[in-house]
Amino acid sequence: METPLPVGGGFPKDCAGTYLTQEGSGAKSIWTLGADGSFLGQSSTQEVFNFSGQKGTSESDGFAGAKGVLLDFSFDSSGALLNIARVDIVLHRVGHDCAMIAGSFSLRLARIRSIPRATPGRRSPTPSRGAV
Repeated sequence: METPLPVGGGFPKDCAGTYLTQEGSGAKSIWTLGADGSFLGQSSTQEVFNFSGQKGTSESDGFAGAKGVLLDFSFDSSGALLNIARVDIVLHRVGHDCAMIAGSFSLRLARIRSIPRATPGRRSPTPSRGAV
């Protein structure tokens, strides 16, 4: 029987750290899970698919796993902002320690319809927020 690890704000506290992950497609990612719930990701496919580094949060499932969300920006071939991607991740430790993790993810894209632009010298009536 496995014993739950102490939980911080995110992934089980003792498992906080940086992991090299590999997808079924062969793509590799570096995920950093903080004990405070912070979650950072970098992918070997960022340049090929024109997207930024990923930032998000994770939380423990209370035992051997965690769920997390990463967000990133995607760009078209000219470099213009195209959409925001959301990656929902479910993962768990493999075995009794934190040497390996396994899991799955799903990707959703939200196309950016408009981003208000500020006109120099003119005050915007509302804070500038993009519609997603």
